[in-house]
Amino acid sequence: MSNNSIHDEKNSRWQSYRIDQMGKVNDLIIVLNIAVIGYFVNMLFVENLKLNNLQSCIWVLTLLCAVCSMIFGILLSINRLLDFRKTAKIVREKQNPPSDRSPLTIDEISKLEKETKVLGNKSWCYLYWQIGLFTLSILSSIIFILVKFSDKLFQQLS
Repeated sequence: MSNNSIHDEKNSRWQSYRIDQMGKVNDLIIVLNIAVIGYFVNMLFVENLKLNNLQSCIWVLTLLCAVCSMIFGILLSINRLLDFRKTAKIVREKQNPPSDRSPLTIDEISKLEKETKVLGNKSWCYLYWQIGLFTLSILSSIIFILVKFSDKLFQQLS
């Protein structure tokens, strides 16, 4: 085996790990967002909480960030599927000898490669937005709990 093919094999393997990890992170954050949404909706309707203006704003911010984070997670999944489809098309075309290729020209394959690069960059952008909004939802939920239940949480301190 040549040194170049070993490098290509390692690169391919790590690329596969990276793709797999992005999917796992996306899935985990979507599940955690569902938990945050479920907890806050349950808190409001089951416990019949009375909220003042500040608490209501924080409650809405938490839910809004969690829902938007889920939307970015769904967009990420759809974007990755489109990316995989185009990448598979490129690989199929490059594996076939030129005589057996479909009518895709070199320019069309180059165009597909550029599109997959854009899709890949969008995937990372969606992931960063998903993580950022999830982080905001967690921070605002902590603030909400501290504000709403401060009398119960800190009663022993006074």
